[in-house]
Amino acid sequence: MKLLAQVRRVTAYELRALFGSARAVTVLVLFLLVAVASSGTVASCQEKLAGEQSKLQLQGPSGRSAGQMPSGFVYRFILGQTVAKGDPDFADFLAEIPVFFLLYVWGCLFLYPYLLALLGYDQISGEVASGSAKFPLLRVSRPALALGKVSAQILLFMLITLLNAGATLAMAAGKLPEFQLDESVLLLLRFWPPILASGLCYIGLVAFWSMVIGSPGGSLGMSIVTPLILWGVSKIAFLWDLGGGYRVFGALGYLSPEALGWGLFRPFDGQLLLSMGVFIGFGALFFLLGLRLFQRKDLA
Repeated sequence: MKLLAQVRRVTAYELRALFGSARAVTVLVLFLLVAVASSGTVASCQEKLAGEQSKLQLQGPSGRSAGQMPSGFVYRFILGQTVAKGDPDFADFLAEIPVFFLLYVWGCLFLYPYLLALLGYDQISGEVASGSAKFPLLRVSRPALALGKVSAQILLFMLITLLNAGATLAMAAGKLPEFQLDESVLLLLRFWPPILASGLCYIGLVAFWSMVIGSPGGSLGMSIVTPLILWGVSKIAFLWDLGGGYRVFGALGYLSPEALGWGLFRPFDGQLLLSMGVFIGFGALFFLLGLRLFQRKDLA
């Protein structure tokens, strides 16, 4: 109970500090502006493509060259060979989701790790570098300090995802003629847990580097580079395995949670839960390892 009370105290203090930080507010506002601009661009492109497709449908078969496949078939084929990994049922599920929302989810999964790095890289390393970490540690334990700061990052991340989803809904409503509020809200709610699971992984990773490296610049650099490394490991191993290389190199891809990133797009099934569990598990592992090293660090 004492630990929980200390964690709540640190979390409340950290949230006040985050919302009172000019850097955090600026990063958040810039991210939301970029997200809204990107959503608007994608929605405009989809609107134009829908208009062109309607013209072709009105023209009939003569509007297409001989042997040209319908655009819907091409779209489903691309999804089946990339995200769905040859699973026809998975490809059918993805093909039913508007392109706008698929790109929204992909953009969230790609950009959130770097946003979290900018928001949390100095949560502990900044206090260690300035020598101020020893003052809160007079009142709370190191685990409570780390858990409180990470809890604040998680709550802030949940707020960011909700704000981003709201801005995306507003943009889709204004740009897409086929927009339906109820279906769109259900789609966003469907993909919210996988997005949160991915974010928890990188919150743990950022906390790891902030606890291990005593320099804010160093923790920021590693927090930005490591997601790229994890992404590259999963893709290099996948391509090696696809090209007929030794199976052990394909297995190396599973050292990265991104190896199961495609599972975050699946319908609600065991593979989706497995992928979410892997991301959350990696985040917990990063955090616990960083906490173990932080407890051994000399802050004098």
